[in-house]
Amino acid sequence: MEGNTRRSGLARKAVGLLASVATLLTGGVIAASAASTASAATVSTTSYDRTLGNATFEAARNKYGLAKEMKDGAILHAWMWSFKTISANMADIAAAGYTSIQTEPIQLCKQNTANGKKFDENWYYVYQPIDNDEIGNFVVGTEDDFKAMNEEAHKYGVRVIVDVVANHMTSDYGAIKGRWANSSLYRGGGSSYEISNWNNRWEITHKALLGLWEIDSNNPTTGQYMQELLKKAVADGADGFRFDAAKHIELPGEFSSDSNGSPYWNSILDNGAQYQYGEVLQDSVSRDADYANLFNSHSSNGGGVTASQYGNTVRSAIQSSNLNAGSLSNYASSVDPDKLVTWVESHDNYANSDKLSVSITDYQLTMGWAIIGARAEGAPLFFDRPYGSGGNNAQFTEQTKLGDKGSDLYKDSQVAAVNHFRNQLVGSSEYLANCGSNSCLMIERYKSDGNVLNDGVTIANMGGDVNLSGTAVKLDNGTYTDEVNGGTITVSNGTITSGTAKGGKVSVFYNRSTNLCSMGASVADGKSFTTDTLDVTLTASSNCKTTTYTTSEGASGSFSNGTVVTLGGSTATGSTVTLTLNATDSDGNTYTSKYTYKKKDPNAVSVAYATKPASWSNLYAYVYVDDSSASTVTQNAAWPGVAMTKLTASDGCGDAGMYKYEVPSDFEGTVRIIFTDGQTGTSTKYPADTAQGVDAAGLLIDGTYYWDGGTSWTEKSCGTSTTTVNSIAIDQADYTTDISNGATTKKLTATVDPSTASVSWSSSDSSVASVASDGTVTAKKAGTATITAKAGTKTASIKVTVTGTVPVAKNRIYVTAPSWSTVYAYMYTGDGSSAVSNATWPGVALTKISGTDSCGQSGYYYDVPDDLASGAKVIFSDNGSSTNRYPADKAPGMDYDGGTVSWKVGDTSLSSVTCVAPTVAVTGVTVSPTSVSLTVGGSKQLSATVAPSNATDKTVTWKSSDTSVATVSSTGLVKAVKAGTATITASSSNGKTATAKVTVAAASVAVTGVFVSGNDSVTVGATTQLTATVKPDNATDKTVSWKSSNSSVATVSSTGLVKGVKAGTATITASSSNGKTATISITVKAAGSVTVPVSMVSVSGSKTVSVGATTKLSATVSPSNATNRTVVWGSTDPKVATVSSDGTVTGVAKGSVTIFATAGNVSAAFDVSVKELTGDSLGVRRSAVSYLRNTLSQGYADTTVEFGRSTDQVLVGDWDGDGKDTLAVRRGTTLYLQKSISSAAVSTSFDFGRSTDQVLVGDWNGDGKDTFGIRRGNVYYLYNSLSYGSAPDVTVEFGRSTDQVLVGDWDGDGKDTLAVRRGTTLYLQKSISSAAVSTSFDFGRSTDQVLVGDWNGDGKDTFGVRRGTTMYLSTALGSKYADVTMEYGRSTDQVLVGNWDGK
Repeated sequence: MEGNTRRSGLARKAVGLLASVATLLTGGVIAASAASTASAATVSTTSYDRTLGNATFEAARNKYGLAKEMKDGAILHAWMWSFKTISANMADIAAAGYTSIQTEPIQLCKQNTANGKKFDENWYYVYQPIDNDEIGNFVVGTEDDFKAMNEEAHKYGVRVIVDVVANHMTSDYGAIKGRWANSSLYRGGGSSYEISNWNNRWEITHKALLGLWEIDSNNPTTGQYMQELLKKAVADGADGFRFDAAKHIELPGEFSSDSNGSPYWNSILDNGAQYQYGEVLQDSVSRDADYANLFNSHSSNGGGVTASQYGNTVRSAIQSSNLNAGSLSNYASSVDPDKLVTWVESHDNYANSDKLSVSITDYQLTMGWAIIGARAEGAPLFFDRPYGSGGNNAQFTEQTKLGDKGSDLYKDSQVAAVNHFRNQLVGSSEYLANCGSNSCLMIERYKSDGNVLNDGVTIANMGGDVNLSGTAVKLDNGTYTDEVNGGTITVSNGTITSGTAKGGKVSVFYNRSTNLCSMGASVADGKSFTTDTLDVTLTASSNCKTTTYTTSEGASGSFSNGTVVTLGGSTATGSTVTLTLNATDSDGNTYTSKYTYKKKDPNAVSVAYATKPASWSNLYAYVYVDDSSASTVTQNAAWPGVAMTKLTASDGCGDAGMYKYEVPSDFEGTVRIIFTDGQTGTSTKYPADTAQGVDAAGLLIDGTYYWDGGTSWTEKSCGTSTTTVNSIAIDQADYTTDISNGATTKKLTATVDPSTASVSWSSSDSSVASVASDGTVTAKKAGTATITAKAGTKTASIKVTVTGTVPVAKNRIYVTAPSWSTVYAYMYTGDGSSAVSNATWPGVALTKISGTDSCGQSGYYYDVPDDLASGAKVIFSDNGSSTNRYPADKAPGMDYDGGTVSWKVGDTSLSSVTCVAPTVAVTGVTVSPTSVSLTVGGSKQLSATVAPSNATDKTVTWKSSDTSVATVSSTGLVKAVKAGTATITASSSNGKTATAKVTVAAASVAVTGVFVSGNDSVTVGATTQLTATVKPDNATDKTVSWKSSNSSVATVSSTGLVKGVKAGTATITASSSNGKTATISITVKAAGSVTVPVSMVSVSGSKTVSVGATTKLSATVSPSNATNRTVVWGSTDPKVATVSSDGTVTGVAKGSVTIFATAGNVSAAFDVSVKELTGDSLGVRRSAVSYLRNTLSQGYADTTVEFGRSTDQVLVGDWDGDGKDTLAVRRGTTLYLQKSISSAAVSTSFDFGRSTDQVLVGDWNGDGKDTFGIRRGNVYYLYNSLSYGSAPDVTVEFGRSTDQVLVGDWDGDGKDTLAVRRGTTLYLQKSISSAAVSTSFDFGRSTDQVLVGDWNGDGKDTFGVRRGTTMYLSTALGSKYADVTMEYGRSTDQVLVGNWDGK
């Protein structure tokens, strides 16, 4: 980026200039800070070591045939590409033959966030650094992206040249950061310090370029700082540098007035790079040769300066088609050509406001590249323009944004062939000569050594075909193949004996030695054709082996360069045909290319003919797809469209003098056309606008039409159809659709005779209902639209009626129509590489509202995407206009933070909008189901539907006619109370009702258990009454039948009366009707025996048990001398808990159950609650291996892990607060924390305490994370973080030094406190900082090992004991009973307590 006196727009580029000057002149303090550049202070590996000195790189470079020395190869200037974009396209870059890739400046730079990432008046900020210590900016990306790009480049044998701005900083001094914000580092800046005399060498090198802050190159500190940046870039993988505005930095020792001898260049060029060159735009004082020698001497593998004058020569030649060999041979420079960088155009030629090279077309650029790329000397630089820009288009069409890939011309087959030619012929001499006329130039490369691999000729032919036979050349005898076009030339004794230079083409005749295979098709992928068949010429370089093709039509075969394949013969109109090419190279690498083409009915191609109005100077066609829901408009070009072609003779449809335009074949849906006079305004167009500020819709075009230049627009029959259509019908009748819940779609199908005819679809009103090319109709707003299917001259239509209103989006912006042609919204968040926008500038066209919408708004609206609904900014414009825009040009957008808002011209911010929807009354209510049958205790959900669906108040109330039979909730849930019938009524707020009938039947309650009580002995001849109890108490059928196992010993009546018959025993069974039973053993004694009856039975034990766990109950029978003390146990619901003959209860499922203990004729009931087990579980450690169980039940270990050494002390805690405990080991004074419960890896380690300390684990502050503490005697030092060295967070004295200490959360407040055990007594601490005891109680035996854990997941820790291999765990503090009994591990194992899985 170098300035001159003829540049325009300088004031706009000097952003913030006056403010920055004022800061310095009014004594503002500018502080310097140290930069973090220590890592770049020394470059241990040079670029050469990583590339030419690296075998892997060399293998890749040789594979792609790239030049060994950077000065000999082609450079791709990936202008405004990001590092990630370059990385993503590296394979194409290498295949196209570029030895080097040149990036944009990598320094942190000035940014105007209001501009987003558009190109115009925005690109130059990357040439305005604000910090030379930080790599990365909003265009190129981050330093990590930079490193990744360099690594990717080296994988392909490509080297990286970094653009560096070393002459100046931004013009906005206040934006400069870090240690560079130091006025002593600059000579000056601002308009008062600008260069005024461009012929004065001292001014050019000491004054400010365009007012940008001029770095003082006489100050050794600036050289040191800049060298650190460059060394860091080399350390990150860079191989070379291009220095922007290099001639504006004086040569070392050039001026005696510079007291330090200007050491800048000598400092910064010593950086480890292979290749370095400077931008030196030539003039009378530029000292080109001196700069070239300077750069070359400081680079290990070459360097130099730019050949700007030669670029002018080349551009003049290609724009005039006068490729005079004499003129183009002269580099117009005093510099050794081997030290030049040449170009057809540079970014300064293209991007500056003078637009020197913008009008040059891709065709001309290709010819220019053939000239500079094929020459022996000078490193040619290919400048990659923004996509879709230049030539016949605008300088910046903004089809892409800064950071995106530019034009694909860089990898065009002609451009790539020139690069391949150059790389192979390094070291060969050159000779330039014209072939026939000055429109044809030959660049010969030769060695005259008899080896045709060292010879070749590139021909740039801007005229017609040239027969080369008889042309004198310096090439060795042999045949040379054109890599581009496939032809050959034959040379004999210094003369071409046969061969042709293709007209309007670049031809590259040589014998390529690389193994890379290049193949392709003459018709680009994605193209369509309207003929019955399509001929495609296949190309393949000589390095392609075993080349084959297949088609989706079933054809296949081998091919060679020039083979023609015919496609489409068996493909129906409207369908696609696919061509697949496969090949291998001599190294065995495989290549595949796929091309898809669509066959179209020629009658389906839309063509407009027109007569130009007499008062118009031009006739343009602006064509667009009418789809108001599309985020961007599909158009043939920006307004005013494309110039129509004037017919000089009849084309069989239009007459001579008419104008013609063919609509692009990929335009589908409702296509419209507006005729204009080619001016950017909107006053001269047809159809003309009928209302101020409202654009008239274009004319529908779905075939061939004619405009007479007045008001007549008629379909034109030209007899060009190849298919006669007999009929067409749509498979759908007229229909109505409601959009109250959102837009609806319906797929239509058209039946055509013949079936191969192509069908096009259109809508009479796309704002009501649009139709896609496949017949899918999308309903958008209330109204009617006619959908038409057309084939040939036949049409069929249906009417679509749309009702309701689409709900307003939650994030919508309304704009009151200003007097603009269009309204666009550009929205963005963030800045730099993190910036996100809704589209490239100018954003998205707003949708026009017809009348008033459901929010009561008119004008235009835009529904904001979710990712821009918070912290965003918005700029409104008339399709990017710099005047019809708010906020004004360069100003940041208005703040938007979600919701529904509005804006109109004159507002300075967005205003909140409250939508007022119209009141829609309820017309009816329906209830589903209308009839329900339930049993007592059952329930059923009813639903009520209100009509219409968009009713304003959809509230429904519910009522039961008899709440003693059935009740109904406010949501329609019906519950059966007793047998009977009831009517349930649903009512709307305006009195509309609907009913449902509910019939309730009595419920049947099944018997779950039977229990027998009574005396278990009787004497012969005597009787005793047994009683059967049925559970549950509300069982429907409590009938019990009785039976004796031995009626000769004892009989039993139907009421349970037992009679002794003879001495012996018999079992009496009581059975319920559903098979539940209970038994009692009766002993019959001889007459005269004495029986002591049972008077009472009592049960004791825990009232809770966990699922899968057991607890044992005890029964006491009184009196102690009762004749029958045998206890029989039973459970009312074995599905919840079972009980064994010894009173052991096992939890089965969560719930409540009653356990009965019966002795004699007396029973005792004991209620037990079964809980799902959560919280802590157990594990054991054996040597260095831990076996961890996730539940408090017997079984195998869920996790087995080896961690630490067998001699380590093991601790358990949740170190990161994720709810899962892991291990830690203590070795000496060092703690090692486990990374995860199943891992042997250490996450962190640190010293903690003294080796004689006892280490404790607990969550002392309730933050969810366990940390450590130490105990010395009876004093505790507790830390709230995983560290040691500073003062403890808590110091507390508690208990005695001889006590056993325990840690737990006794009250569930999330904070652990202490407890001590003295004998069998536990003393619990009141709070973590207190010496007071909150409670104490005895627990276990003195020989027990006491455990602490949250056994039931209630958030409170309690105690347990270990005896041998059995754990007895209590879920209540002070309880003497074990709620969980679990056997696990060996008696010699160490027991661990923890929540291992977080459940």
